[in-house]
Amino acid sequence: MRNAGGGRLPGLWRGQSAQPQILRTRAVLANTACVGDAPDVAEGLLLEALEACASLGMRPAAARCHLSLGTLYRRVGPEWQAREHLGAAAKMFGEMHMRFWLERTEAETRELPRMRGA
Repeated sequence: MRNAGGGRLPGLWRGQSAQPQILRTRAVLANTACVGDAPDVAEGLLLEALEACASLGMRPAAARCHLSLGTLYRRVGPEWQAREHLGAAAKMFGEMHMRFWLERTEAETRELPRMRGA
């Protein structure tokens, strides 16, 4: 598997022995790319982090990846993808009773344009 920068991902990235610190570092890099002018890099890093977090059962981290992807897509990508990821994040944060992050996700969702006919 290649990372968004084109290099090989470390073997432990996909394995059960993946360290949460590595995943958090990848998410920080992705969020930094979101702020800068590298949405493609951010998207790749976030999708990789989401896959890894989900496979390792790291639900809070996976929900944060959904929130970051939703935020990214709200800014530069298809609105339907923003809604999909923000909806997933809201559901997960709600289920985990993570009120701060749920409120943040709801605020991000309010920034989306109203759907036609709604």
